[in-house]
Amino acid sequence: MAFVAPATSGDLASTSRGASLDSLLMDWRERIERLVEAAAAEERGRARAQLSEEFNQVARRLRQAEDFDRTAASLADGAVRFCRRIVVFALRDGWLAASAWRGFASETLQDDLDTLQIALAGAGAFAGAVESGDPIVALSTPSQVSPLLAELLHPEAAEKVHLFPIPCGEETIGILYAMGDVDVPALELLCALAGQASRPVPKGPEAHPAVPLVNIAGVTRTKLLPEWTQLPPKEQQLHLRAQRTARVQVSKMRLYKPDAVRHGLALRDLYSALRREIDAAREEFRRDYLSACGSMVDYLHLELVRNLANNDKNMLGPQYPGSLV
Repeated sequence: MAFVAPATSGDLASTSRGASLDSLLMDWRERIERLVEAAAAEERGRARAQLSEEFNQVARRLRQAEDFDRTAASLADGAVRFCRRIVVFALRDGWLAASAWRGFASETLQDDLDTLQIALAGAGAFAGAVESGDPIVALSTPSQVSPLLAELLHPEAAEKVHLFPIPCGEETIGILYAMGDVDVPALELLCALAGQASRPVPKGPEAHPAVPLVNIAGVTRTKLLPEWTQLPPKEQQLHLRAQRTARVQVSKMRLYKPDAVRHGLALRDLYSALRREIDAAREEFRRDYLSACGSMVDYLHLELVRNLANNDKNMLGPQYPGSLV
């Protein structure tokens, strides 16, 4: 029979201290776990509250937007939180025009986006999103997103992109084009909010010229514009930039010289009232566009007639030199 020595008081004290230490460590572990869970729950609560407030701010801005450009800007501000780079396109008369964008640092690229318009018929992924009304995942190949957009935004290689329709009633009025990591539910919700707060994009002649001859009431044109789809992408971009420049120049005249505009209209002689501004704009247009592109049209002249002279070329006055081409 084996002999077992009786436990001494020192042994009992050591065992008790060990048990107490283990119990204390367990208590601390449980307390730390509870603190971590509480902190995580608090952080999740803060994140939910912040996200909810951001959505509310975007929704308020969308409701206050007066036109699609402002809607697109508000949508872009909200959407960039959920993806790396985005472009919001307005859909008008079968053409997609870049209306707002975020995540592009290059000024040259931003200038190109400022005048970017692509044909819906030449961009399979866009057409599919418009037809189905549902978000689409595609590759940024020329056939899917158009040769112009593929060359502009994806020059090195095709990448996965997401296209989110912006619905307004039964009509799709725009597309959110997202690149990089994408939070699909968030962007889908933002596009739905943008559509609910929007009015249909007005139809009109603002899309780029898609017919061989540009006609404006009261203007006789002698220069033919080649079929749009036959122009190289870079030449299309130059035409679009020229249109944008013409619109900006005429808008500046109306904004900064309202008295001269009213006086010129009253006298049916806008050129005399705005000679300095018109001559400067004509020289800039000649230098930057007409001398750089053989197919260029005098969009400045067309814009002066349409948006300054109210489609009546006689309002420009007898001294107006006429079209540059």
